[in-house]
Amino acid sequence: MEIPSVSAWVMPFLGPDKLVMERSQYYDYHENGTRPVPMRSFVTFGSLFNMLLITIWVGIVGFFTLFSPSRRFLLAYPDVCSFGMFKKTGPTKEQIKEASFDYFFFGTGWAKGETPESTTPTKKLSAVCHGPDPGYVGTSACVCSTALALLDDNDKLPQKGGVFTPASAFRDTRIYEYLRTMGVSFDLLANES
Repeated sequence: MEIPSVSAWVMPFLGPDKLVMERSQYYDYHENGTRPVPMRSFVTFGSLFNMLLITIWVGIVGFFTLFSPSRRFLLAYPDVCSFGMFKKTGPTKEQIKEASFDYFFFGTGWAKGETPESTTPTKKLSAVCHGPDPGYVGTSACVCSTALALLDDNDKLPQKGGVFTPASAFRDTRIYEYLRTMGVSFDLLANES
């Protein structure tokens, strides 16, 4: 698969990804001595107009959720409030079958032996996570894969502790194999010097 060019409007993704990654790296650094890397997460839009429109729409819907009467209206008429994107009936089987997702990862860093103090990054790496419909099939695949890892790879899970991020908990398990059998794959795209 070729690395896609990212000619799109981007804005920071306000989800928990960055915090979960930082917590995972904190654990990995203290348990395994792995050097942490900076991470940022973005969402892309095809145009400035789409980015502004969706941002305004999310702001308005978020504001309406603060009040009981407007919250009831949002719940009663999701298709009207979302311009048809969401419906009480959910997607059809055909829509679920046709849907998929791709998450792209782009990284820069140093070759073995190079240090951040002595040179700017010289290596680039790109990867993609591809899977079926993220709302139903993909989520189920992730839940089932984690359940299989908990049951079948129990000896590879952290033996001490309490609450772990997914990366910390499943680091040494076969979770990527389980995900792949359910249609969710992680693949390197290209390794550039």
